[in-house]
Amino acid sequence: MKNITTILEEAGITLTEEQKKSVTKSVAENYKTIAEVEKKDAEIDTLKGKLTTVEESLKKFDGVDPEALKKQISDLNTSLATKDKEYQQKLADRDFNDILKDSIASAKGKNATAITSLLDVETLKASHNQKEDIEKALNTLKESDGYLFDTQTTQKGKPPIGSFSHGANDTGELPSRYKDNPYYHA
Repeated sequence: MKNITTILEEAGITLTEEQKKSVTKSVAENYKTIAEVEKKDAEIDTLKGKLTTVEESLKKFDGVDPEALKKQISDLNTSLATKDKEYQQKLADRDFNDILKDSIASAKGKNATAITSLLDVETLKASHNQKEDIEKALNTLKESDGYLFDTQTTQKGKPPIGSFSHGANDTGELPSRYKDNPYYHA
């Protein structure tokens, strides 16, 4: 590419150094090179392509009610929150049931269903210390309804304490529940 001063000299116009600087400065401020113009043209073509793409995308939304979309999004978010809450509740119920089942087994409960029916399950579920409160409730239930729990312990070669064969225990006495029964004779 030829410089403006070179073009003027080829045309037979002689410039002083000061005039050359002034002309070069004026040309640089007012005119662009072909490379700069081609670069800008390429940017314009790119922007035109993007504009066309956006216009085509916007045509898909012709006739769409934004308020209806907002309501649909709100409904979906509410539904998602409800499902998440249900899922968290199912997890909490499962964890509670596992704790309850393990606690009943640890307390040597004979019938988990019967024991569970006698407990205030909703209060225990709402408790912040579920394991401890379940154990307290089971201990209370053991005291009031001990028959629901296997409290008999065995020693090697001996029947469980309180059990008897042929009407008498290891000491040869009748268990206390039969002593006052006039129809039972050993």
